[in-house]
Amino acid sequence: MSADIPRQALPFELDGARSKMSGYTEKIGELASELGRAMRTTSETWHDNVQADAVVADSSVVASSAEFTADRLAGSIEASDSLDGVVGVGSIVGTDRGHFLITGWTPRLPEHIAEQLAHIPDLNVATSESPFGSALIGRTMGDKVNFTLPDGRSMEVSISAVDQFVEQS
Repeated sequence: MSADIPRQALPFELDGARSKMSGYTEKIGELASELGRAMRTTSETWHDNVQADAVVADSSVVASSAEFTADRLAGSIEASDSLDGVVGVGSIVGTDRGHFLITGWTPRLPEHIAEQLAHIPDLNVATSESPFGSALIGRTMGDKVNFTLPDGRSMEVSISAVDQFVEQS
């Protein structure tokens, strides 16, 4: 995805990423305190501080996850809810292979969203970043869409319906 084009995401995706960032921030604060304690209570030499090394390793993992999530948030906007029959992030697309909710990046729905959509038979999720999801973006009812599966096989689906998902609070 080009850096100039914002990534669209559904409200629950943005909220989830913001919540993760809050958790990462809290965890980094805890690790900073642990590092301070480790530096005060262990060996007088800096080269063999096992406790501090463990905290630094944990901090690196958290920082990497936070960076990934921050990049997602920085490059994302809330998806439009007025696509007028054109498939986009937030569309529920009926096809000859089932129904698909197009999300920005989330392959699994949180429970409260799955409950809102439980009335739709055979509902699957396709992210806008997946080969299938990206092939559907911009299409309309009646279109036949060809796309390539990760294993190299080609597949075609026919779009029979395009509705917009509106998240309920």
